[in-house]
Amino acid sequence: MIISFHLPYMKNVQAIPEVAALIDQWVHYVVNENGVHIEPATEEEALKWLVDKIPAEATIPESDLSFTTPIPLTTVKHEDWIRVGVKAANVAELGKILADGIAPRGYALPFAMYDAFMRSSRCVGDMQVLCNDSDSVSFYDYVEQLLGSAEFNASLAVREQKLVELREMIESADVVQSLVDEIEAVRLFWEPAGEPFSQKLRVRSSTNNEDLQGFNGAGLYSSFTHKPKEGKLINSIKQVWGSLWTLRAFEERRLHRIDHLKTYMGVLIHPNYGDEQVNGVAISKNIYNPGWEGFYVNAQYGELSITNPEPIETASGLINPIPDEFLITRLAASVSGFAWETQFIRHSNIEEVYDAPVTTENVLTQSEIDQLRENLQIIHAHFKKLYQGADDFAMDIEFKITETDDGSRGNLAIKQARPWVD
Repeated sequence: MIISFHLPYMKNVQAIPEVAALIDQWVHYVVNENGVHIEPATEEEALKWLVDKIPAEATIPESDLSFTTPIPLTTVKHEDWIRVGVKAANVAELGKILADGIAPRGYALPFAMYDAFMRSSRCVGDMQVLCNDSDSVSFYDYVEQLLGSAEFNASLAVREQKLVELREMIESADVVQSLVDEIEAVRLFWEPAGEPFSQKLRVRSSTNNEDLQGFNGAGLYSSFTHKPKEGKLINSIKQVWGSLWTLRAFEERRLHRIDHLKTYMGVLIHPNYGDEQVNGVAISKNIYNPGWEGFYVNAQYGELSITNPEPIETASGLINPIPDEFLITRLAASVSGFAWETQFIRHSNIEEVYDAPVTTENVLTQSEIDQLRENLQIIHAHFKKLYQGADDFAMDIEFKITETDDGSRGNLAIKQARPWVD
């Protein structure tokens, strides 16, 4: 059966019964001048098509387990990415090159702490599945057993179920007290008086298998907000560690033949931003016309997702959120000079955020656009030199306008920078 749609774009595909029936299945998907064509496919057919796109040999991601304790971002160097992950290393770089308060202040948990947790021997309580006769085994041993299982390798459904079980075991597993104490002490950076803690913290994945040149791995791993009522920080850290074993992340590594047991999870920790007024993504080049210096920006009110927005209910009915999409371009302004101009491609369709009308005509004010552009210039120049980038080099940057308590306009915050992959 081939399903054809004579449109280049399908809106609300989950509402199309023929397409909804194929969700989470292999499909053959073609877009051409006649429209969109989808038909069921088998994993065997998909892998046959992918054969010349899959690496011939397994890849072992670079790593260094010599850092064994939490590290302040102020002391992390860019070359430490093989110890804490590129995300944490790049945020540390942002803190060195941008004005105070724009990049988050925080800590990085190195790969070695995840490694110590994963190699600890276990054979008690809910971990009985890890027992091999009377021998106590580690999570690493258990993963090796899974990787050697014919049933696990042959069935996507089995892999999904076993990985769910693995994450549940990781999240409920005991952790040696010394590791718990080292991680808990990080909270004193923001609240020196200690318990009771009140600061919400964002704990973010930072692996040796994302944010790399040629492979950014965006969205493969998970981040969480740790609230004071959730107890010890280790509870949220284990959720981040466990996200290394989601089906999506596992299948991506499997497809690219990346060694699962040499992929390590670091954790970036900084204060949670709360209900920001704006969230956005910027690319540090003009993707429409690379011949002109510039930046490509998407910005949206509040916390509404830009990359994967869910439909929202409005007074006019259900809508799909659209962000402001625009270019900041350096154009010839006269015979002798140039000037920066903002060229809108489309405007946000959001009229209310946090149950109140939006307060700006565009998502970002002109002064915020100017400030963003100045910081994008700094980031682009710094990381192009670090990565020894070619002429088409660019960075993918996530930014926010922070929340305020009095309704005033918040401040620009830049929370992430990774190499852009065309």
